[in-house]
Amino acid sequence: MFPYIVTFFFPAIFALLQPANKPWKNIKLWLPAIIYLIIFIGLRHEVGSDWFNYLPMFENDAAMMSYADARVHDDPFFWLIMVWVYKMGWTIHIVNLISAIIFVTGLTVFVRRMPNPWLALLVAISYTVLTLGMGYVRQGVALGLSLWAITALLDKRFIKYIILIIIAAGFHKSAIIMLGFGLFQGGKSKYLKALASILMAVGVYMAFVSGNEDQYVNLYIDNEDMHSSGAIIRTFMNVIAAFVFFIFRKKWKLLWPENYTLWLLMALASLAMFPMVFILSTATDRIALYLIPLQFVVFSSLPMLLKGKIDPKLTTSLIILYYGSVYFVWLGFASYAYAWVPYHTYLNLSLF
Repeated sequence: MFPYIVTFFFPAIFALLQPANKPWKNIKLWLPAIIYLIIFIGLRHEVGSDWFNYLPMFENDAAMMSYADARVHDDPFFWLIMVWVYKMGWTIHIVNLISAIIFVTGLTVFVRRMPNPWLALLVAISYTVLTLGMGYVRQGVALGLSLWAITALLDKRFIKYIILIIIAAGFHKSAIIMLGFGLFQGGKSKYLKALASILMAVGVYMAFVSGNEDQYVNLYIDNEDMHSSGAIIRTFMNVIAAFVFFIFRKKWKLLWPENYTLWLLMALASLAMFPMVFILSTATDRIALYLIPLQFVVFSSLPMLLKGKIDPKLTTSLIILYYGSVYFVWLGFASYAYAWVPYHTYLNLSLF
């Protein structure tokens, strides 16, 4: 459990210590945290609920594939990495390490834009790093790239946004849904952007999804045995963030008008997803995972939103307490916590 304690408390300490009016965003300060997270996530050994699903995919399926096979496989960018790593004679740990580099890079680019970046990182570590970064590896990579894409969208770099989402879809098709959030996000040519997004969505659909519809309907809708046990909790946490956003929406629009529309859309989507999770658990969960950034944004902004009424340090402490409870209760009592605890690392195997 000790590695998990360290992983939680290092951003918690920085979140509490940093000045409210001058967030610590210097890359020299962040670099050790980035390297630590990449190693923690990427060099884990037999940790995560999907570890023993990915292992035979690597040792059996990737072993039989050529690069040409990987390019036409589902989630081709991920399979290209798998085949390349296998052909180089390396282990699945290198696949996870590459995935962690992409995930952590996207996460860092995103959270460093927040009013309290270390608090945003803590929110991410409390659940997203555990479930996506160390569990759903492909979708973790897709989320990391999506976070990077969102920062490009906020900077009005629409083409970069589209490219990053297409790459994300190459790791997990579900990332396609992120194209929709580009339709209404600022800019003088929003109608052209909407048209471009629709055309891109069709193109990505034809490239990655077309021909596999029956498979996905069977897997995510018709299969009654396919149930995502954590879906209700994950979607409800998004709902909490959405409610907080709506409570402070007027002040938010005054403080950050440039990103108000994007987070309004994500808040509305979070509320819409919650009733659906009781009908289509897994399919809804796969989509709702891309709405998790709303939690990073809302709770890292809350100390500033409440400033003048509640001391920012107190607000920060309460958020740390809330997400600390989520983090340690999950590690102690979740159905699949045994797949994470105790933590093992490849470095132990290599050095000892």
